[in-house]
Amino acid sequence: CTITYTRAGDAWEGASIGVAFARLDWPKTSLLLGAAPPLPGLILTHVGNNLGYGNPHNGIKYRPDILQATLTQKFTKEIEGSIGLLNASSFEADIAGAGTGYTRSNAPFVQGQIKYSSDVCGKIGAWKLTVAVSGFYGKHREFTATDVRDTRNSWEADLKFYVPIIPEKKGNKTGALFLAGTLFTAQDDPHTGPFAAAFGGRQFYWRGNDMAAPVVSGMFLHGGYYFTDKAWINLMYWNTKINWSRNQKNMANDSQVDKADQWIVSLLYDVNPALRMGVQYDRLKANFITRPADRKKDASVNVYRFATYYFF
Repeated sequence: CTITYTRAGDAWEGASIGVAFARLDWPKTSLLLGAAPPLPGLILTHVGNNLGYGNPHNGIKYRPDILQATLTQKFTKEIEGSIGLLNASSFEADIAGAGTGYTRSNAPFVQGQIKYSSDVCGKIGAWKLTVAVSGFYGKHREFTATDVRDTRNSWEADLKFYVPIIPEKKGNKTGALFLAGTLFTAQDDPHTGPFAAAFGGRQFYWRGNDMAAPVVSGMFLHGGYYFTDKAWINLMYWNTKINWSRNQKNMANDSQVDKADQWIVSLLYDVNPALRMGVQYDRLKANFITRPADRKKDASVNVYRFATYYFF
């Protein structure tokens, strides 16, 4: 087995839990203990191909590392299953208001995944044919200044895939073509697409002491084609739709999003192993709910980016 100590601790329910990063590997089983990305979410093909990566206004948002204990079992060479616990407070660290005592959970979240991965269709770089179903479930408690008012369910389910339609040949990507994507539905999750915070993260309403959070559904697609081994183009599309209740619609204001679409085109070129250059066009369109008659208005933004990366 391999044990690597990289991080200590996080706070959960008022207790300080010290967790170093450890990965225990056996022939068909592995156990991860520590901070790492959770199982639900996108296949990270967009990392390095999206020049807006990490921009809080960009829908393609990378999940933060979350303290967890996750067990993975290989059933065959191609099929594996995983199940684990997520530290609720570190999961909530990316939600507005977390860390202030108003959003907590009295139990860890549960996550799971079934994944099929094979090189039967070849590969492109480190990526090969992959299909996975994953999700998580947990509960948030909502506090007032003096007491706990209510709890609400937090969950996500997604189906994701990566297909090397034309694989690389003998390590050369020229002519290679791939398609990756994710279909998702979620409630009370801050990582569900363009304007994620306005969709699922902290948007809920009170009716007496009852609390409701909207359900969000959508899709993400990423296709890429390599003109040469060092130059390639990426096309990305994200659609997200929120299922507002009638009461929530009546209470909504101009800052709450009903639907959003995002289109991204990036062209990248590796000048040499240490230098990458790229240009990108990013268009985001959103529908907003306005009071009092549930009318919608559209808004859009166009962003042009140029980037140069130097790899040390």
